[in-house]
Amino acid sequence: MTSKNKVYFSLILSSLLSGFLVVFLIIPTYKDIQGSLEQITAQKQEIALLERKVRDVEEFKKDYPEIKKSLEKIEVLFAKSEAPVSFISFLEKSSQSSLAPIEISYSLARKKDTDPWPSMTFLVNSGAPSFSFFQFLEKIESGPYLTEVTNLNISKLKEEKFSEEQPEKGFFDSINANFSLKVFTD
Repeated sequence: MTSKNKVYFSLILSSLLSGFLVVFLIIPTYKDIQGSLEQITAQKQEIALLERKVRDVEEFKKDYPEIKKSLEKIEVLFAKSEAPVSFISFLEKSSQSSLAPIEISYSLARKKDTDPWPSMTFLVNSGAPSFSFFQFLEKIESGPYLTEVTNLNISKLKEEKFSEEQPEKGFFDSINANFSLKVFTD
């Protein structure tokens, strides 16, 4: 073997060794490093998410006493579906204090698709002076329960002529009113 052939042989051998080194050592190592970097990035994102959740929980723990008071207030807005006695009592007390006698009947609790919460519908009939009846409605509206008045029908009980001496008399005329009262339940 001549020196020229030795040089070619050593060049070919070193090229083959370099090629094997690249194919079997460097490329797999590069892929392992790339995979490890992707895992580290995913773990860093997961750690950041967990740290954010921990901060949110700590903030919630700090704000919970305030939130608890609000939740208790909200809970009172809903009538008890199993026994709406407190709501019926509220209606009766409002009726008595307004001097607007009422008759109440109710249906079972249910949840319509259009309603955000389950509700009960009470049918309320009243025969009272209009002033007293509207005072009763105002008390229901400003009461502690979440309610909605629907199907309100009002008719005058007796026909009286207005006199020029008492123009406000029409405000005290007796009316017959019936309406549906939806109260949202728990």
